Amino acid sequence: MCVLPGKDANEAMNIANCLRQAILSLAIPHAYSSTHSHLTASMGIATTTPEQPLSPDDLLNKADQQLYHAKRRGRNRIEIHERPA
Repeated sequence: MCVLPGKDANEAMNIANCLRQAILSLAIPHAYSSTHSHLTASMGIATTTPEQPLSPDDLLNKADQQLYHAKRRGRNRIEIHERPA
């Protein structure tokens, strides 16, 4: 889990992409994966704002839902919970 105070969804996505790429660049072998020969990272992002608050539990739940969405869609990816404008 990364808590990124003051970062919006775009900034969180950029940070997550940097983390994902950093993990890929380590080229850690993943002998037990049926999808990738090296360790990858799937991530779920959820954001909250004072104008559209989420409780800590709801925020974590939304991010967790997106993590599993990323895994179902092929792994080694990032999914974000889009909040209504």
